Amino acid sequence: MPGSAGKRTRPAATIAALLAAAAMTAVGALEAASQRGGETITYRAREASRIEALEPLHAGAHASQTVRRPVTDLVVRLRPWGAVPLETALSAVGDGRSGPNRVLFVAELIAAANGRIHVEDRATCGPWIADTSICRTECDGGAFALARRMEGGGQSLLLRLGRVPAIQDAGFGEVVRLGACADGEAPGGLAARGGSLAEIVLVPR
Repeated sequence: MPGSAGKRTRPAATIAALLAAAAMTAVGALEAASQRGGETITYRAREASRIEALEPLHAGAHASQTVRRPVTDLVVRLRPWGAVPLETALSAVGDGRSGPNRVLFVAELIAAANGRIHVEDRATCGPWIADTSICRTECDGGAFALARRMEGGGQSLLLRLGRVPAIQDAGFGEVVRLGACADGEAPGGLAARGGSLAEIVLVPR
Protein backbone atom coordinates (compact mmCIF):
# COMPACT_ATOMS: atom_id res chain seq x y z
CA MET A 1 0.00 0.00 0.00
CA PRO A 2 1.20 3.56 -0.64
CA GLY A 3 2.28 5.80 2.20
CA SER A 4 4.04 5.02 5.43
CA ALA A 5 1.54 2.30 6.31
CA GLY A 6 2.88 0.23 3.42
CA LYS A 7 6.47 0.28 4.58
CA ARG A 8 8.04 -2.86 6.00
CA THR A 9 10.57 -2.95 8.81
CA ARG A 10 13.07 -5.80 9.13
CA PRO A 11 12.88 -7.65 12.44
CA ALA A 12 15.69 -6.71 14.84
CA ALA A 13 16.98 -10.30 14.85
CA THR A 14 17.36 -10.24 11.07
CA ILE A 15 19.28 -6.96 11.17
CA ALA A 16 21.58 -8.35 13.85
CA ALA A 17 22.22 -11.46 11.75
CA LEU A 18 23.05 -9.34 8.70
CA LEU A 19 25.48 -7.22 10.72
CA ALA A 20 27.17 -10.33 12.09
CA ALA A 21 27.46 -11.87 8.63
CA ALA A 22 28.92 -8.67 7.20
CA ALA A 23 31.43 -8.44 10.04
CA MET A 24 32.62 -12.02 9.58
CA THR A 25 32.90 -11.57 5.81
CA ALA A 26 35.03 -8.46 6.27
CA VAL A 27 37.28 -10.16 8.81
CA GLY A 28 37.76 -13.08 6.42
CA ALA A 29 38.66 -10.71 3.59
CA LEU A 30 41.19 -8.92 5.78
CA GLU A 31 42.74 -12.23 6.79
CA ALA A 32 43.10 -13.33 3.17
CA ALA A 33 44.66 -10.02 2.14
CA SER A 34 47.16 -10.08 4.99
CA GLN A 35 48.17 -13.70 4.42
CA ARG A 36 49.17 -12.84 0.85
CA GLY A 37 51.73 -10.43 2.29
CA GLY A 38 54.07 -13.09 3.71
CA GLU A 39 54.73 -14.77 7.04
CA THR A 40 51.99 -14.22 9.60
CA ILE A 41 50.51 -15.95 12.64
CA THR A 42 46.84 -15.33 13.36
CA TYR A 43 45.40 -15.55 16.87
CA ARG A 44 41.82 -15.60 18.08
CA ALA A 45 40.29 -15.64 21.53
CA ARG A 46 40.38 -19.12 23.11
CA GLU A 47 37.02 -18.37 24.72
CA ALA A 48 34.75 -16.19 22.61
CA SER A 49 32.86 -15.04 25.69
CA ARG A 50 36.00 -13.31 26.97
CA ILE A 51 35.75 -10.77 24.15
CA GLU A 52 32.94 -9.23 26.18
CA ALA A 53 35.65 -7.81 28.45
CA LEU A 54 36.22 -5.23 25.69
CA GLU A 55 33.93 -2.42 24.67
CA PRO A 56 34.04 -0.42 21.43
CA LEU A 57 34.27 3.34 21.30
CA HIS A 58 32.45 5.28 18.63
CA ALA A 59 34.45 7.69 16.48
CA GLY A 60 35.49 10.61 18.66
CA ALA A 61 34.00 9.04 21.80
CA HIS A 62 35.54 8.89 25.25
CA ALA A 63 35.76 5.82 27.47
CA SER A 64 33.20 7.36 29.85
CA GLN A 65 30.43 7.32 27.25
CA THR A 66 27.86 4.54 27.09
CA VAL A 67 28.55 1.83 24.51
CA ARG A 68 25.52 -0.07 23.27
CA ARG A 69 26.94 -2.68 20.92
CA PRO A 70 29.53 -5.24 22.03
CA VAL A 71 32.70 -6.38 20.34
CA THR A 72 31.58 -9.48 18.42
CA ASP A 73 34.88 -10.73 16.99
CA LEU A 74 38.58 -10.15 17.54
CA VAL A 75 41.60 -11.16 15.45
CA VAL A 76 45.24 -10.45 16.34
CA ARG A 77 47.73 -11.12 13.56
CA LEU A 78 51.50 -10.95 14.04
CA ARG A 79 53.95 -10.10 11.27
CA PRO A 80 57.76 -9.97 11.22
CA TRP A 81 59.69 -6.74 11.55
CA GLY A 82 62.69 -6.33 9.28
CA ALA A 83 64.78 -9.42 8.59
CA VAL A 84 64.07 -11.21 11.88
CA PRO A 85 61.78 -14.25 11.35
CA LEU A 86 58.56 -14.07 13.33
CA GLU A 87 59.16 -17.34 15.19
CA THR A 88 62.57 -16.04 16.27
CA ALA A 89 61.04 -12.82 17.57
CA LEU A 90 58.35 -14.66 19.52
CA SER A 91 60.87 -16.95 21.20
CA ALA A 92 63.51 -14.26 21.84
CA VAL A 93 65.04 -14.14 25.30
CA GLY A 94 63.77 -11.21 27.33
CA ASP A 95 66.31 -8.41 27.53
CA GLY A 96 65.36 -5.26 29.39
CA ARG A 97 68.66 -3.68 28.36
CA SER A 98 67.54 -3.46 24.71
CA GLY A 99 65.42 -0.41 25.44
CA PRO A 100 61.65 -0.02 25.06
CA ASN A 101 61.91 1.47 21.55
CA ARG A 102 63.41 -1.65 19.97
CA VAL A 103 60.89 -3.41 17.71
CA LEU A 104 60.64 -7.21 17.58
CA PHE A 105 57.47 -7.73 15.53
CA VAL A 106 54.31 -6.02 14.30
CA ALA A 107 50.78 -6.74 15.54
CA GLU A 108 47.60 -6.13 13.57
CA LEU A 109 44.44 -5.79 15.64
CA ILE A 110 41.05 -6.34 13.98
CA ALA A 111 37.81 -5.95 15.90
CA ALA A 112 34.21 -6.30 14.74
CA ALA A 113 31.98 -3.91 16.67
CA ASN A 114 29.16 -1.43 16.11
CA GLY A 115 28.38 -3.18 12.83
CA ARG A 116 31.81 -2.13 11.52
CA ILE A 117 35.32 -3.53 11.19
CA HIS A 118 37.98 -1.57 13.06
CA VAL A 119 41.61 -2.17 12.10
CA GLU A 120 44.93 -1.12 13.57
CA ASP A 121 47.41 -2.55 11.10
CA ARG A 122 50.68 -1.29 12.51
CA ALA A 123 51.28 -1.68 16.22
CA THR A 124 55.01 -2.14 16.82
CA CYS A 125 55.81 -4.56 19.65
CA GLY A 126 58.91 -4.12 21.78
CA PRO A 127 61.29 -6.53 23.52
CA TRP A 128 60.05 -9.17 25.93
CA ILE A 129 60.36 -7.99 29.52
CA ALA A 130 59.07 -10.51 32.06
CA ASP A 131 57.55 -12.32 29.03
CA THR A 132 55.47 -9.25 28.13
CA SER A 133 55.78 -7.10 25.02
CA ILE A 134 54.21 -3.63 24.81
CA CYS A 135 52.67 -2.94 21.38
CA ARG A 136 52.44 0.75 20.50
CA THR A 137 50.01 1.93 17.86
CA GLU A 138 50.98 4.73 15.49
CA CYS A 139 49.79 8.34 15.59
CA ASP A 140 49.38 8.31 19.39
CA GLY A 141 46.74 5.60 19.17
CA GLY A 142 47.65 4.07 22.53
CA ALA A 143 49.11 0.69 23.44
CA PHE A 144 48.25 -2.83 24.51
CA ALA A 145 50.31 -5.68 25.95
CA LEU A 146 50.92 -9.24 24.77
CA ALA A 147 52.19 -11.74 27.35
CA ARG A 148 53.69 -15.12 26.41
CA ARG A 149 52.12 -18.21 27.97
CA MET A 150 52.99 -21.89 27.64
CA GLU A 151 49.97 -24.19 27.73
CA GLY A 152 49.73 -27.86 26.79
CA GLY A 153 53.07 -27.84 25.01
CA GLY A 154 52.14 -24.84 22.84
CA GLN A 155 52.43 -21.10 23.15
CA SER A 156 49.46 -18.82 23.63
CA LEU A 157 49.33 -15.08 24.18
CA LEU A 158 47.50 -13.04 26.76
CA LEU A 159 46.13 -9.78 25.38
CA ARG A 160 46.01 -7.13 28.12
CA LEU A 161 44.30 -3.82 27.55
CA GLY A 162 43.26 -1.05 29.92
CA ARG A 163 44.86 -0.53 33.30
CA VAL A 164 48.12 -2.34 32.57
CA PRO A 165 50.92 -1.04 34.86
CA ALA A 166 53.64 -1.39 32.21
CA ILE A 167 51.54 0.63 29.75
CA GLN A 168 50.71 3.30 32.29
CA ASP A 169 54.37 3.54 33.32
CA ALA A 170 55.26 4.18 29.67
CA GLY A 171 52.85 7.13 29.58
CA PHE A 172 50.09 5.58 27.47
CA GLY A 173 46.39 5.84 28.21
CA GLU A 174 43.88 3.04 28.75
CA VAL A 175 42.25 3.22 25.30
CA VAL A 176 43.54 1.83 21.98
CA ARG A 177 42.50 3.96 19.02
CA LEU A 178 42.10 1.82 15.92
CA GLY A 179 43.19 3.40 12.66
CA ALA A 180 44.40 6.57 14.39
CA CYS A 181 46.51 7.49 11.33
CA ALA A 182 43.56 7.40 8.93
CA ASP A 183 42.54 10.65 7.26
CA GLY A 184 39.09 12.10 7.69
CA GLU A 185 36.80 10.47 10.24
CA ALA A 186 38.06 10.20 13.80
CA PRO A 187 39.05 6.62 14.67
CA GLY A 188 37.04 4.21 16.73
CA GLY A 189 38.73 2.31 19.50
CA LEU A 190 38.74 -0.38 22.15
CA ALA A 191 38.73 -0.08 25.92
CA ALA A 192 38.40 -2.45 28.85
CA ARG A 193 34.76 -2.65 29.88
CA GLY A 194 34.14 -0.49 32.90
CA GLY A 195 37.51 1.20 32.50
CA SER A 196 39.35 -1.60 34.29
CA LEU A 197 41.59 -4.34 32.86
CA ALA A 198 40.69 -6.73 30.04
CA GLU A 199 42.65 -9.97 29.67
CA ILE A 200 41.94 -12.35 26.79
CA VAL A 201 43.82 -15.58 26.09
CA LEU A 202 44.69 -15.84 22.39
CA VAL A 203 45.55 -19.08 20.59
CA PRO A 204 46.81 -19.66 17.02
CA ARG A 205 44.15 -20.51 14.48
